[in-house]
Amino acid sequence: MGRLGLHALLFVLLLTPYFVPGGFVPAVEGAWLVPLVAVAFLSTAGFAVALWRGARGRLLVEVQLACDLLLAGWLVGLTDGASSPFCFLFLLILCGAMVSLPPRRGVVWGGAVVAVYGAVAWLAREATAAWSQVSVTVMALVATAGLAHRLAQTQRRERADLYAQVERYHELQALYGCVVRSIHSGLVTVDTSLRVTTANPSAERLLARQRPLAGRTVDGLFMLLPGQTWVEVLAAGGRIECGVCGDDERERTVGLTASPLRSEGGREIGWVVSFQDLTEVKRLERHVQAQERLAAIGELSARLAHEVRNPLGAISGAAQVLAAEAGAEVAEADRRLLEIVVRESSRLSRLVEDFLSFARSRTGRVSPVDLRRVAEEVVETVRMALPDTSGAVELVVEGEPLEVVLDGDAVRQCLLNLVQNGVDSLSGRGRVAITVGRTEDGDAALVEVADTGCGISESAIEQIFFPFVSHREGGTGLGLSVVKGLVEAHGGGVEVTSRVGEGSRFVLTWPVAASIVHPVLA
Repeated sequence: MGRLGLHALLFVLLLTPYFVPGGFVPAVEGAWLVPLVAVAFLSTAGFAVALWRGARGRLLVEVQLACDLLLAGWLVGLTDGASSPFCFLFLLILCGAMVSLPPRRGVVWGGAVVAVYGAVAWLAREATAAWSQVSVTVMALVATAGLAHRLAQTQRRERADLYAQVERYHELQALYGCVVRSIHSGLVTVDTSLRVTTANPSAERLLARQRPLAGRTVDGLFMLLPGQTWVEVLAAGGRIECGVCGDDERERTVGLTASPLRSEGGREIGWVVSFQDLTEVKRLERHVQAQERLAAIGELSARLAHEVRNPLGAISGAAQVLAAEAGAEVAEADRRLLEIVVRESSRLSRLVEDFLSFARSRTGRVSPVDLRRVAEEVVETVRMALPDTSGAVELVVEGEPLEVVLDGDAVRQCLLNLVQNGVDSLSGRGRVAITVGRTEDGDAALVEVADTGCGISESAIEQIFFPFVSHREGGTGLGLSVVKGLVEAHGGGVEVTSRVGEGSRFVLTWPVAASIVHPVLA
């Protein structure tokens, strides 16, 4: 557009002598006027089309400069040569070359402009202009070239600095945006009217809001404690804890920190509020506190059980001695009372022993243990305690010898509790089987205790490992709790499946990370 405007101005100036007698530019012969104007406008139109089609680069600039230089030389030659009022066009071309081209190419084009001007002045030497005027114009062109060169260098340097600053600004802006989007903490900015202006994705996730947060008031997002106000919270700064309830109607606890947001002039324009989800942390704190209370209660209970066990043993022993010495001289009613004392003392003694087993440390000395041999010892112990019922209760051990590195006493106690429970569930007839082996992937040792007893209901299975919960008459409710604790203390697990009327199946597993498993060579 600038080139078209310049050519239009030149065209008007060239026409003034024909309409204004004694105009300030000399007249151009009519035969040359139309070609000159046509070439100027056609060249400009061609460059405009090239630019519109995406042509760029130094070659296009130099072609434009060449056309402009030829047209300027042509025009100056037609209008009194060195005395032409259009000699200023050489200055414009010179400045354009210095600004648009690299320094070396600008110097080359500066020399070309001076050469073209000198050639035009020499060809038009019959003009009235003196050679001194030509020399002054040439020096003016050279001086202008030097000045334009210096200005072009300064412009390029400042432009490079500006581009570098803009690039750094965009990089910092992108970096800050990535940081704000990537942090796990919620971050919102609040204006002076306590309305949210911006929020990062973590804030939207933690607050569980389906609609955008921008424009909402902080009162509707956070639930402060009774008596607290946002003005006090924002003014005081620091960290507070408050509740949030999102669109999912799930209550959460967050830790919130507010900091003033100031402009470059130091004026307070709002606040930056950052917060983190503390729901899981609070749950763990409550869990730890409950565990500490339970540990204290367990320690107190263990000490109490120790204190009870010794007098209880003395009472049971005294009752047994009294019953033995009295013999037939004791009345039947007194004998029944002595039997009750002995029976209940024994039951309480078993309860104390089970409780101490449950309360004491679950990890002992580990050593290589053959699981099959331990299972056989347990079966033999239980079989010796069974009444002679002509084989109505069948106890079997299946599987190959398998050695693990565990606490042998703990394994023995677990199997003894499970086998005894299985025998008690048979009602005098049935089968209890212990199977020793490995899991399907071979990464853990496995011991299965299965019986064909009465089974356990689904509702009872959820509670069988709770302390003091027993669904068998005379049970203490601690046997399975002890089993679970001992197995898990060695990194293992306990699984149970059962159907009422068909029997139960307990599977104990110990991973390789906790027990080195390898077969025992026969």
